[in-house]
Amino acid sequence: MPSFVAPSVVPVIAGFLLALLASVASIAFPSGISMAGIEGRWTAEGSDLVLDFTRCGERFCGQVVGAGGQCGRTVLTLEADAGGPPDGVALNGKLESNGEARLPKGVFQASASIKRATEGGALQMKLWGYDPSIFRRTLPFQALLVRTGEPSCQPSPTS
Repeated sequence: MPSFVAPSVVPVIAGFLLALLASVASIAFPSGISMAGIEGRWTAEGSDLVLDFTRCGERFCGQVVGAGGQCGRTVLTLEADAGGPPDGVALNGKLESNGEARLPKGVFQASASIKRATEGGALQMKLWGYDPSIFRRTLPFQALLVRTGEPSCQPSPTS
């Protein structure tokens, strides 16, 4: 420890940093949806796609959850868009899949919109994956997911 920091100050600094981290985790978007509320297990309607959506640094990462709750790899990385809708949260980033969980194979730009289906109701995520090229080779991917619980998978590194 550097000699210019008094040992009695270290617990105070550590406590301050922990309080700061806790307050950041509870920050809400203008819509009233908190970051902690976005983190969770999201299940696609009409599909077997299940993603655990958790914080990974300044972004959110979506990790595939397989049969029996087996944690797969991270396929989705999104950042909050400051210009999101007043009644929800907009996120933009990347979808990168090898074809797991019926996701399209390839690397795509991704966008998500998170809102409550009804006032006080469950959160829903509309997820789009698309190739922005004018020489588009694939059809855009689209899914509607509903937050169904807490995440159990931790994000794995992505490229």
